[in-house]
Amino acid sequence: MPLNEAERAYAREYQARWRAEHPERALANRQRWAAEHPNYERQWRADHPLSEAARARKRETTRRWRKQYPEKAAKNWRQFKETWNPPDLKQRQRGYATKWRTLHLQAAHEAQQRYVQAHPEKIREKRLRRVARERGTASESINPQAIYDRDGGRCHICGKKVPRRKASLDHLIPRAFNGPHLAINVRIVHRSCNFKRRHLGPAQLLLL
Repeated sequence: MPLNEAERAYAREYQARWRAEHPERALANRQRWAAEHPNYERQWRADHPLSEAARARKRETTRRWRKQYPEKAAKNWRQFKETWNPPDLKQRQRGYATKWRTLHLQAAHEAQQRYVQAHPEKIREKRLRRVARERGTASESINPQAIYDRDGGRCHICGKKVPRRKASLDHLIPRAFNGPHLAINVRIVHRSCNFKRRHLGPAQLLLL
C-alpha cells in the first residue's frame, strides 16, 4: 500500500535524522549500494531529465556553493580531473568544445586570434604536419627549441649564429619533393637563407 504525503514526509525526516546521527554508517551504506548498482543513478537521470528551470536552480546552487567554499571546490575539481577518465573522453571534450564555440562565436574567435599571435611556431608546426599527412609522407611533432639546441643555434646554410627570434626550420629534403616532416630532416636556418634557398635541392648548403 503506497504511503501518503504525510507518511513520506515523516520517513524522509526520520532518515535525515538517522544519517545525521550515524554519518559513517550512512556513508558506508551509500558506498556499498553504489557499488552494487553502478548504473542506477545514471539510468535514473536519463529516464527523469530535469526541466530547464530545475537545471537553472541547480546551476545557481552550485555557483553559490563554489563561491562560499572555494578551497573545497578547487580540491573537488582537481580530484575530478585526476580520476575522470571515461573511454570516450576525447570525443566528449571535442563535443564540449564544439558546443561552447557554437554558443560563444565572438569569444571563440578572439581566443583563437590570441592563441595564433602568442604561438606562431605551434600554428606553423600544426600546418606542416597537416600538409605532410595530406601528401602521405611521414610526420611527427617537432619542438623548434629542441632543434635549435641540437644545432647549436647555427644556420646550416651560411654557418652563422641565428638569433632565436629570426630562426626558422628548413627541410633538407624539401616538402616540394615529398620530404618527411621529421626531426632528422630539419635544420635551423635564417629565415632569409631559407627564403633564398627555396626548394632547389636536398641539403643545399650554398646560396644561389
